[in-house]
Amino acid sequence: MARVITFSRVYPAYHHKAGQPTYFVEKVVNSLLPISKAEELMAYYYENMPDDIQIDSLAGFLPKHHTIRKGSRWKKGDYFSPRIWTGRPYASQQLAFAPDVKIKNVWDFEIRCKLPKRYYLLINKKEILIGDPKLPLSISASKKLKKLAQNDGLSVSDLLDWFQYPKESGKMQIICWDSNVKY
Repeated sequence: MARVITFSRVYPAYHHKAGQPTYFVEKVVNSLLPISKAEELMAYYYENMPDDIQIDSLAGFLPKHHTIRKGSRWKKGDYFSPRIWTGRPYASQQLAFAPDVKIKNVWDFEIRCKLPKRYYLLINKKEILIGDPKLPLSISASKKLKKLAQNDGLSVSDLLDWFQYPKESGKMQIICWDSNVKY
């Protein structure tokens, strides 16, 4: 049986884009299917889809190939049901926006401070130096971080703000449904 992953339709209150749309539904659907099939699926599958979901213009959204979640409860081969809230989060019904999806890979993920002002992303215990939050990212870190953010459907600044960087994140997982993504 598939477990639920609910995707946010707007950025959280603490984010610099608070209340603006994330377009995660469109990005996830674009990752799951070719654009022509995605539009066909959305038209068939979502008669009850909220009006702000951009069914008619999926081609304008880059794909979201994975999501990052707290804890360590997911494993490769699990299935999840992608959903959104129909209204206010945790106070409204959920709506599935695609059939159950098989997880192709899972990586441990963490943002950690090892020394004063030396922050790292850890993906399966491999460290990527982010550096001092008040200084620009190193070029190598920014390439790896940009790839991570892009695969998650975000810009680098949106990703870091989502996890409230420079705050340490605790143990998390990257849950990926695209077998072409590697870390």
